[in-house]
Amino acid sequence: MIGVLEDEVLDTGDLFAEPEEFYKPPAELQYTTFERAPDCEGKRELDICLGTPHSLWAHLIWNACVVMVDLFESSDYAMQGKSVIELGAGAAVPSLICALRGASKVVITDYPEEALLDNIRYNVRKNLGTECPPGVSIEPYLWGTDTTFLLRALDASHSPSPPPPPSPLPPRPPRALPGLLPPCPAGPRLPPPQHPDRPPHRAPHPPWCLSLRLR
Repeated sequence: MIGVLEDEVLDTGDLFAEPEEFYKPPAELQYTTFERAPDCEGKRELDICLGTPHSLWAHLIWNACVVMVDLFESSDYAMQGKSVIELGAGAAVPSLICALRGASKVVITDYPEEALLDNIRYNVRKNLGTECPPGVSIEPYLWGTDTTFLLRALDASHSPSPPPPPSPLPPRPPRALPGLLPPCPAGPRLPPPQHPDRPPHRAPHPPWCLSLRLR
């Protein structure tokens, strides 16, 4: 055995020191400016936070986003009064454009992770003036799960219009049943026959219109 004197100090050197760059610094938030079409009305540029690099690629503005925005901004595509839901919104640029273009209801969804949803809330607040503007809602949604609450969110801002009054149905024509004689033709109901040796009827007989066919 190797003995160690009590007053001897062992030199461990950098045994417990962490290697350089062992802990990476937290990623910084990325910001960008999204320019709208030159002939658009209202806000010309959107201040967009892309968040931090994410495994779901939510920190990117995809080409499909740009194409959709160009379509929504075109004069041939009216967004006024439309209901919009965006799945996997990321930075939610198309949803913001729809809200600015007059959509009556916009539901923005993404994976149920607070970092993603907080980023959407920031973009909504930054570009629409408030985190909860009228007609805009932010919902967590995992693809493939139940969509009932999303449909409710779509209808939340729409007051259901009363159903139209039912139209009067035309009178149903009499139908001959198998084994029965054709129904009696429509016409005035005749009073029951009166017999002098019987007391008068207090009420007419029921209007039987079907009679059995005897074989």
